Parts: sequence; C-alpha cells; structure tokens
Amino acid sequence: MEMNYEKWHDGIGYDLHALAEMTPEELKSVEAMLKGRTDWRDVEALAAIGSDDSVEALKKSLKASDPRTRIRAAEKLHEKGKLPDIDKLIAKELRSARDISDASCVLDLAEEHDTPEVRKALLWCAKHHDCIGPHAAGMLFYFAGITDESFDWNHRPFFLRFSKDDPKDRAKAFLELCDKLKANAKSVR
Repeated sequence: MEMNYEKWHDGIGYDLHALAEMTPEELKSVEAMLKGRTDWRDVEALAAIGSDDSVEALKKSLKASDPRTRIRAAEKLHEKGKLPDIDKLIAKELRSARDISDASCVLDLAEEHDTPEVRKALLWCAKHHDCIGPHAAGMLFYFAGITDESFDWNHRPFFLRFSKDDPKDRAKAFLELCDKLKANAKSVR
C-alpha cells in the first residue's frame, strides 16, 4: 500500500500480488483496514480479496463521493457478476460528471458497454454536457462503426463542435450527429 508521488501521479495501485502471499489472518487484517476507505486503490484491493465482506464493502463504495471510486467499484462488482445492470450506473455517472477528470473513468468504462442505455446517455451528453460533449460524440461514432476508436482525431473538428463555445453550431452539430447515427434528435431532452 506504499504510496509515493510517482505512484500517485501515474495512477499505480497497490501491490495486489502481495495479497496472494498473505495468510488468511493477514488478509482479514488488510480487509478490515480497507473497509470504510474510499479510494479506487482500496476498491481494487477489496475486489482482489474477494470475500463476502469485501464484496459488501465494494457495494458501499458505489455511494462514495469520488466518481473514480464509484466507477471502479461498479466495474469490479460487474466483473464478479454482482452488478448486472452496470449500464444504468454508467448512464447516471455520464450525466452527472462535473468535469473531464470525473468523466474520464466513466468514459473508459462506457467504451466497454455499448448498450441502448449508454448510447442514450451519450446522446444526452453530446447535446447538453459542456465538458464531455466532444467525447460523447466521439464514442457514439465509435459505437456506430463510423470510427475505429472512441475519439478518432480525423473527426476532431466535428467533435469539438459539441463544446460550449457556440450553442447554435452545437445544436446544428447535434442534428448532424443524430442524422449520421439514425437517431431521433427529438427524443433527447
């Protein structure tokens, strides 16, 4: 669990391999220490421990104040089959992201879950969400097979029209997006 500036800066988590070398008593001690903490690294460690108590702690992490912690907990619970409707959580997190740093982890997770619920949230974000509108448009192009990646730089000028700079142009871009996706623009409120 040792953390330094480089590990923090580079997004390096705890040494999860060390958990495999611990005795059951040591694991219980680590689990007790991690429960109630709300960092994404703690969530990863709890998921690696995998006990019933750890899974319950992961469920509590879905209510953490930090969106990265909530998203990581959802991802780990989904991997364990304990959160089958993760797309609803992704959609909620997309709509409520305050800025791109909050949104980046949920956009990464959304890329793995192309569902109608996630697409609907991405359309809403393209229309209304200033900070992630361009990324939402890019992801929708990717889901539709228009691009090979979630933010194709060849389409960057179009995606940037979904920022807050020019509301009239953004509205036009949204109609163009819906036309390309064959989506009903009027259904997005």
